[in-house]
Amino acid sequence: MFTPKALLLAILLLAAETFAARINYSAKYTDGREIRHTQKLGTIPDDKVQDIIQHMRTWSNNQYDARISAHNMVIVSNTAPASSKSAASAHVQQMQSIANRHILH
Repeated sequence: MFTPKALLLAILLLAAETFAARINYSAKYTDGREIRHTQKLGTIPDDKVQDIIQHMRTWSNNQYDARISAHNMVIVSNTAPASSKSAASAHVQQMQSIANRHILH
């Protein structure tokens, strides 16, 4: 049914998935009355999880923090709420950019 090349590709793709950790970039913001949040999900290499958790505050000049959730997901969040949804979306983009710059070199 499957050719050997197709089977090998499927196995490699599944193996790649097992070596990736889930990450959630989440930014709080105020909408005038309530605190809300916006977020973006992604993956990072397993071997970079501790780097992000230990260094995100330093890399971001204390704007963002990183921790492991109860579901073993890396959560990167802003340390103070943004002033609007668009500012929070910019924070999410910046969080992802900072993480990628330091873990994908």
